[in-house]
Amino acid sequence: MEHVDFLKRYIPSVDVRNKVRGIGHVFSDWDKAAIIWNSSEPIEDCLSSLGEIADNTTELILREQIQERIDYEHDVQKLFYENEGGFIYVLNSHEFLDEHEDDIIGYFSSGKGAYDRGCKLGFSFDITKYKVVTSGSETLENEDYSKSGISHIEYNKNGKAVFNWSKEISPELREKIDSNNNKRFENKYVVFPEVFKEYEKVRVVEAMYGKEYTGWIFNAHKNHDWFIEHATAPDSWCDYVDIDLRIDYWDKESLGWSHMHVNPIYLERVQEEFCNSFYEDGADQVIIGHDQGAAVWFQVADVKESDRITGDDVMRCGLEISVSETFFDDILRPIFIDIFDPDMPLNRNRFTYGMREEGEYLRRFEERILEYNFFTYDQMNEALDQIDDLVRNGAQRIEGVIDGTDAIQLVTFTSHIRHIMEDYPEKNIISVMS
Repeated sequence: MEHVDFLKRYIPSVDVRNKVRGIGHVFSDWDKAAIIWNSSEPIEDCLSSLGEIADNTTELILREQIQERIDYEHDVQKLFYENEGGFIYVLNSHEFLDEHEDDIIGYFSSGKGAYDRGCKLGFSFDITKYKVVTSGSETLENEDYSKSGISHIEYNKNGKAVFNWSKEISPELREKIDSNNNKRFENKYVVFPEVFKEYEKVRVVEAMYGKEYTGWIFNAHKNHDWFIEHATAPDSWCDYVDIDLRIDYWDKESLGWSHMHVNPIYLERVQEEFCNSFYEDGADQVIIGHDQGAAVWFQVADVKESDRITGDDVMRCGLEISVSETFFDDILRPIFIDIFDPDMPLNRNRFTYGMREEGEYLRRFEERILEYNFFTYDQMNEALDQIDDLVRNGAQRIEGVIDGTDAIQLVTFTSHIRHIMEDYPEKNIISVMS
């Protein structure tokens, strides 16, 4: 397979493809085999591409491993469908996969019957094969197949197998071929060029998960070269899954943070500029990122202590949270004014040249002049606890009782602030600016 064809077919991310081409990065036959096997393509398509590599590679061990995998997959399919005596096949539809795990369509005495019915569903599906125990005294030796089944195959909506596991294969062969051994091509660690930085906003492309997610990179390897050296050492335990980056994303339905681990080949940058987005119809009053309009910005800060602390002494870290100025004034401002400590050294030593040529110290909670106000994590947690009480008790705001929409925005705000503090447990300061 030509290099360009390989990139187009197996590297969905435009950003990764461009980086690979830009620096002339070359994937070895071992790398290509690992990427192909771990791709989202159906198993038979993967095996076809792997066979092409085996026919052309000079790597004898790789060629042998690919043939072992091809033979193994053939045996899994053969045993699943031909070894029918004493088994039952359970067909499960994936139509409602996001809502619950099981949607059993039926029970079949033959694998072909279950497969033919599954192909008519119009959705992806899976079939699990169970051993039928016909006597009360009969036992299942070695492994308990009664709950998980003896083998399992998942299919896409076109009826092509995309995943399987089987206990019909001998334990010795399973251990050799289908283990987590990183010396086999299926689990090999693959070196990719560094494309994404920590806290970049990214989109998880649909090809891998069936739908798109948008989130932020949490743990991009800060020292990429060091990690590559560690991962590729002869005695390294790193394998293909260690390429993954952690992506944190906000779930609006559950009002909570979650995360997933994603290979960078399934990530693309999100180029998004916020400017007065709060005033769009139906817009959120709390967003992740920097809104350039009338907003109050919250972010973890690393502050260099001195007798005159200016903006140059403040290094902002991680995600930034923007809150609309109006929403802040209506609900949050009294809480932060009350908790703000002007005598804390970091606040007492704030110095600006923004209003006088000779400069001056700042003595209060500053608003609308683009100057920092600092809160310790303990102070911020105190504010968040008070906001939690507002939500629970339906407390009064300036115009009236907090309604359901405001409560959702407040829960969103407290969750975001707690999240950014958890990201930097070694820091202790949150900066607030408007």
